[in-house]
Amino acid sequence: DLVSGRKDTSIVLQSLSLASFKGFPTADLRLHPFTMLIGPNGVGKSSVLQAIALLAALVQGTLAEFLRDQDWDYEDLPHLRAKNLRLGITATVQLGRSLVRWEIHCGTRNHPGIASPRVTRISNRGEETPLLQRDGRKMQRREETTGNWEGIEQNVRETLARVKTVKAKLRG
Repeated sequence: DLVSGRKDTSIVLQSLSLASFKGFPTADLRLHPFTMLIGPNGVGKSSVLQAIALLAALVQGTLAEFLRDQDWDYEDLPHLRAKNLRLGITATVQLGRSLVRWEIHCGTRNHPGIASPRVTRISNRGEETPLLQRDGRKMQRREETTGNWEGIEQNVRETLARVKTVKAKLRG
C-alpha cells in the first residue's frame, strides 16, 4: 500500500464452484471473511474443505502428489453418479489487489488427470484477461508486461527423458 510502502500480499478466497466433485453434482459457494460450514453428517462440509485443500496443494505440487498425501485414488474425486462427466473446480481469489478466477477441469473417472486449467484476471470493470490456459499438451502463458503469449507444448517422450535424467543424477 502507498502509506506503508508494502505490497498487499493477502489472498482471499471469494467463491468456489464445484462440478461433479465428490458428493456434489454441482455447488456454488460465495465466501466471506468469516464463513462457517454447518449441517448434518454427509452433506459435504468436508468435501468443500477437501476441494480447497486440493487447490492449495496444486499451487506447489501435482494432483498425483495430493492424492498420494491423502491416501486417495483419483476415483475418489468424481461424483459417484458422474461416470462420464468431467470434474471441475473454479475459485475466484483476491490476490492482493488483483481478482483472479482459477478453473480446473479434470478428466472423467476413466481418464484421470487435469485436462484444462485456466487462469483469468478480472479487472475492476469486469473485463477478463486470460493469463494461463491449457488444452491437452499445449499450454499458453500471457506475459503481463507485454501481453504476448508464450507457448509450451508437453511432449511425453521429452518428459520421460527428463525424469530418467533426474533419477540418474540423484543416484549418481
